Amino acid sequence: MSVRPSSRILSRIGRLTRHAAVIAALVFVAANFRDQARAQNPLESVRIGYATSSGQAAALWITQDAGFFKKNGLDVELIYMQGGVRVIQGVISGTLTLGWGGGADLVQARLAGGDIKIIAAFNDSIPYKLIAAKGISRPEQLRGQRLAVSSLGSSSHFWGKYALKQLGLDGERDMAALAAGSDLARLASLESGAAQASAVEMVTAYIAQKKGFPVLVDLTNDKLRFIGASVVAQGSVIERRGDICRRVIKALVEGIHFMRTNKKESMAIIGKRMRTSEEEIIEINYTQQGVGRTLAKPILSEAGIQTILTMLGERNPAARAALPQQFVDGRFVRELDASGYVDALYRKTPEAR
Repeated sequence: MSVRPSSRILSRIGRLTRHAAVIAALVFVAANFRDQARAQNPLESVRIGYATSSGQAAALWITQDAGFFKKNGLDVELIYMQGGVRVIQGVISGTLTLGWGGGADLVQARLAGGDIKIIAAFNDSIPYKLIAAKGISRPEQLRGQRLAVSSLGSSSHFWGKYALKQLGLDGERDMAALAAGSDLARLASLESGAAQASAVEMVTAYIAQKKGFPVLVDLTNDKLRFIGASVVAQGSVIERRGDICRRVIKALVEGIHFMRTNKKESMAIIGKRMRTSEEEIIEINYTQQGVGRTLAKPILSEAGIQTILTMLGERNPAARAALPQQFVDGRFVRELDASGYVDALYRKTPEAR
């Protein structure tokens, strides 16, 4: 009599075992499909806008072309845009995930109500020189003339006005701004007579000098600290896609380390991106713009933000009332620094001296 219950129990256990096996098989199949899907599309799409065609973008180009974005699980599309203002607009509108731009553009956009912050900065010095049309050697010759800028409110506009101030001129009243586009387009506007001065980056200034255009103000030696080449993000992206921000910053740190320790390969990428084979131009972009002004470790200098606020505050009451910390979100930089990751990179592979 006692055998039957045992048989029923064994039978029931057998059925449960078979059910468990079926469930386990289904789970395995589902996991297989999930893993296959990840294998087919393992990278997260990220769109990064930038507005410079010179070595100021070397860190971005090298990080992309040397594979560091992909190494960090990111499928990055780098999008060149005419003027930093357009990059900022793209970040605010959400058409760009992140932007690579100057601190002046960001500060002005946030003062105007844009929900945007700097999450990392890799430059803290001014890369511009004020060049003038041939035949102009005195500041008074610029009164009533035109200042070529990439776009109104851009970094070239901001620093152009600052350079004019060094000459005793008012960048708002003494010269009208002409939106002319890229550095080389602005140089062309001086050649054609459409404009009489422009703040251009170091390499374009070098080309201009070789052509006989005078440099009236060299801001590259200015002692002011400011926030230059920066990664900027919309507030909602920082909160909802923080891991993307974190991985982009880590990838850039790795790309900059590669740039500092692999000159030949880095120069090849710069030449390809700039579509030039002129060794002299590539060398200047690498040494002066790339390695020379790109910091190994990201910074978020409140003093750099304050410089911009002080300059804007001459005409903008909102800038006078603002605090530097309103324009930055340092959580990702603090994490990376606290981890010791950047220091470890350079201990493992020091820079060539």
